[in-house]
Amino acid sequence: MKLSDLGEFGLIERIRANAATDAATFNHSDLGIGDDCACVSLPAGEVLLTSTDMLLEAVHFRLDWTDLHSLGRKAVAVNISDLAAMGGSPRHIFLSMACLLYTS
Repeated sequence: MKLSDLGEFGLIERIRANAATDAATFNHSDLGIGDDCACVSLPAGEVLLTSTDMLLEAVHFRLDWTDLHSLGRKAVAVNISDLAAMGGSPRHIFLSMACLLYTS
């Protein structure tokens, strides 16, 4: 099966079905796969929320229409919105980047 046939939500469901659910394995994780952010309990009643949504050229933006400053702002905004959806506020930024190398 091709990934394009499975789709984003089909892939998430396949990962969910095959992920370990043993409490000893994930004893710090509060939420399972599929929420806006990863959610990990910390000491003193705090929770760490992490979002690493990636933007893909020709899917989420086009470089011929978008300058790099605007692209950076958009990349931050889509991840901060995930934190806000879970009641969190940003302190740090994680950068996810993929580079495709084309050869002739």
